[in-house]
Amino acid sequence: QATEQREIRALAAVYAEFSPEQEAAQQRYFENVRDLSVAIDNVDVVIVGDEAIASYTRTDDFVDARTGRPMHVSVRLTKTLRRVDGVWKLAAGK
Repeated sequence: QATEQREIRALAAVYAEFSPEQEAAQQRYFENVRDLSVAIDNVDVVIVGDEAIASYTRTDDFVDARTGRPMHVSVRLTKTLRRVDGVWKLAAGK
């Protein structure tokens, strides 16, 4: 939801650390897309103590703001999460 709403602060809240480089990359992405829709499917999670590995398929549908062309990008991702003060957060750079 944070990505679809282009809310960098809300997006950063899901990361244990959100670097200036990650913020800049996200801002560039937001500047180059219109009508962004993000779907997360096929989620698999393995939890061991305060760490977890989450694998999922992320599909972005959007209009390329530079060309006006509709785009469909689907990728399988794996992320490391850590429990921080009782809340699961994405590990930095993961």
